[in-house]
Amino acid sequence: MKPQIVIAGGGYAGLFAAARLRKYSGMKVTLIDANEHFVQRVRLHEYLAGRSVERLAYRDLLEPHGMDFVQGRIQSIQPDQQTLVLDSPEGSRILHYDWLLYALGSRTQRSQNIPGLLEHAFTLDAGPALDRAREVLQTLPAGSPVVVMGAGLTGLESATEIKEIHPHLDVTLVDAGRAFTGYTPKAEQEIRRVLKKLNIHLHENKTIARVTVDRLGFTDQSEIPCALAINCLGFEVPSLARDSGIRTAKNGQIQVDPYLRSLSHPRILALGDAAELDSSSTAAQRMSCASACPMGTYAADLLHRLQSGKKLITFRFGFTGRCISLGRRAGILQFVNAKDQPLQRFFRGRLAAWIKEMVCLGTVKVPLWELRWGVALYRWYQPKDV
Repeated sequence: MKPQIVIAGGGYAGLFAAARLRKYSGMKVTLIDANEHFVQRVRLHEYLAGRSVERLAYRDLLEPHGMDFVQGRIQSIQPDQQTLVLDSPEGSRILHYDWLLYALGSRTQRSQNIPGLLEHAFTLDAGPALDRAREVLQTLPAGSPVVVMGAGLTGLESATEIKEIHPHLDVTLVDAGRAFTGYTPKAEQEIRRVLKKLNIHLHENKTIARVTVDRLGFTDQSEIPCALAINCLGFEVPSLARDSGIRTAKNGQIQVDPYLRSLSHPRILALGDAAELDSSSTAAQRMSCASACPMGTYAADLLHRLQSGKKLITFRFGFTGRCISLGRRAGILQFVNAKDQPLQRFFRGRLAAWIKEMVCLGTVKVPLWELRWGVALYRWYQPKDV
């Protein structure tokens, strides 16, 4: 009887895992996701600003290749019984697995103790709330203040994309510390130059104290007007793993061994943002598709090795760069070492924007090609030492 492989979550890690499993026979694969379509998370800021984003139905991607798709939300996992309870459109279901690839990813932080944040700020997560934020942006009159909270990669891309498509809006980027410290001085200077060119206001060292229907207040008692607030304050993982008795770190990420197996339940492989990597064997993880795609592909290869009795190889991964789009016509490619520390070299302008676009295309095209042809195409940087 074929082993039952359940992929929980169809984000980048889950999709890349399914794509690589297409190459191998002898396993029954089921992917579960709450959404009917694959969410291109790296393009959510484009969608928010008003651009069209391709929609890919999981059934169309998987079922022609003998894989099953189940739409639903996982309510609980019983790791000792190797089952999970799923709330699907057809009602509650119980699924058994021989191996569970836990790839439920992360979401925008909601747990910060900021009054009014949940009620008055939109998050950059797929769903009805993001659709509503997109609609609001389309209808705001000229001069309306739009505030993006958090000047990390997501916030920076969101602010520049919004301003490029809606130049009539007054866009402000707010950060609790000094922005862009993870880049070399020249790269940081280029980011600030683009923000100034786009006429995006930047407030640094401003800790948010409250969000109201039309204003953003700070701990220094100052405030700014806000017709639309976008929460880009970072990521958090769901509590499902911890609630299910799986060993997790304080932030809820599943603790894994060098093979991505749960330390408490080795029949569970944790992938992407859901996993706390073993720093003794690979680079520290930045929550991103840059690490999710390799982890998903590796997990599929590992299952094949386990099934065929081949020698296991530990997961190795190193960063190479950070790609940032600053609208459609500008960008930054900051080269980094394997540990994600910035190097002096970087690209900027249209070249960097084009490279970022190619990376975004690759996160969809490569798994689609692997699914179609059943061949291993995806590779990633695997340094011997990090």
